[in-house]
Amino acid sequence: MNQSRPDRHLPPESITWNFKRGTMKLTVKTDRNTLYLSSDGSYQEHALHTFPLSACHFGLEQDLSSGHTLTHRGLNGEAAQLFRFENEYQAIEALTGIRKKLRLQRGLNSARRLATFVFWPVTALAFIVSVNGALMNMNRTAQLPADMYIPVPGQQAAPQQAPASPQPQAQKQPEAPKNLAGNDILALKDAVTDGRFTVSLSAGHKHTLYVFSDPMCPHCRDLEPRLQELSKRYNVEIFPVSAFGGLRSVVRTSMVLDTAKKDRVKRWQDVISMGMTTMDPKFDDPKAVPETTGARLSEANDMAYNKFGFIGTPSIVADTGDVLPVAVVLDDAQLQQALGE
Repeated sequence: MNQSRPDRHLPPESITWNFKRGTMKLTVKTDRNTLYLSSDGSYQEHALHTFPLSACHFGLEQDLSSGHTLTHRGLNGEAAQLFRFENEYQAIEALTGIRKKLRLQRGLNSARRLATFVFWPVTALAFIVSVNGALMNMNRTAQLPADMYIPVPGQQAAPQQAPASPQPQAQKQPEAPKNLAGNDILALKDAVTDGRFTVSLSAGHKHTLYVFSDPMCPHCRDLEPRLQELSKRYNVEIFPVSAFGGLRSVVRTSMVLDTAKKDRVKRWQDVISMGMTTMDPKFDDPKAVPETTGARLSEANDMAYNKFGFIGTPSIVADTGDVLPVAVVLDDAQLQQALGE
């Protein structure tokens, strides 16, 4: 718990306090988990001690040989002498400063935990509310019959089994999603600007394609090379969702959204190209859904997907607000016409 590391420098952490009296200089720094003490003066030269915040028990001792000494009591109950001071006033001042920084850091840690608890639900709600008000239609996809095939936009629905009834009724095709309103497009742009919800394949082009894609969806996998090709001419923003694979998809999308933005494209390509089954519980076990920022962001994307009324993946939206069938995206001429080029 108490380690002397003469060759280490104090890390650039959040809270610093310097104490200097005469030949004694004591520097105190803290981060979320650790307290660092560094002396550059009497008793120990250039020594660095580290202590976990959960086990910081400092005190003062006085005897004829060592004078006023700062001590730390370990889990075994023994007190280790750390630094000696010229007089009692300096010793008390140093101990008071250390304890003050400990209280401040622990307070910051509590505030961070509270902010995390409050911030992410509020962020997800704000994202959805901004895409056109209330969330009354967000369960539309979930209310479709369980045995109904959900087609990709632009494709025909597969034949469906007739319900168990003396007089079979004709099955209805799911309605294609309507084009997005101006407020919806603004919300997508805001989400892209935020940088946490999407995988940005490219930027700097005139037009943007917003793609809601599920890494477990075979149609999304088939479309991925085309999106890579289109990223040379258009901005392509991918919103990872779990509309097709459920929790198994969340396991994978959360890993992507937990990745730093600069590395996210490669991570997405790895995830969407890996096998449907990898024999790795980290990827294949729905119970492995992590409690991470990425999982919350993936949930927010799912909420937006449902709110827009999409009925299959991939769902592709042009920056004009038009929901584009896959057939249009695959054809250069039709895509240019849809974008008004």
